[in-house]
Amino acid sequence: MSAPNVGGIGNRPLPEYRQPTRRNTEALLLAAAIAVGAFALVSVDLALYNQILTSTIVTVAVMTVLLAGAHIVVRVTIPYADPVMLPVVAALNFLGVAMIHRLDLAEQIRAERAGGTAPTPDLPSQLTWTAVGVALFIAVVLVVRDHRRLQRFT
Repeated sequence: MSAPNVGGIGNRPLPEYRQPTRRNTEALLLAAAIAVGAFALVSVDLALYNQILTSTIVTVAVMTVLLAGAHIVVRVTIPYADPVMLPVVAALNFLGVAMIHRLDLAEQIRAERAGGTAPTPDLPSQLTWTAVGVALFIAVVLVVRDHRRLQRFT
């Protein structure tokens, strides 16, 4: 007498159920955040100069590389993490970069009209701090793969 095969058909066992990781959802939301941020940066350039500046293209490329790198690390190391957190942080950071870019360009235009020298732009500093933040995020993800390990420190 053989044991009953619960739920299977014939002698085939039931397929193993795997919970979805939602990484594709995160990738789609991250692409939307990058698109919104890039649109904001391009809108600033077009409003002030009627053209897209080279610095804007570089800024979008740098932000895209940083955010794609963070997504890849999350996809590989913590596949069951919340799929919304990284895209939300990316969108807020990207919009902040666009606002800093607008302020830098406004200061530059104001200095040109006054005949003075333009102050040092703040955008490179913001991109540097964004890169530092992403690097620290990746380091924490690699060191603390399971957040439940932190429970012993409460």
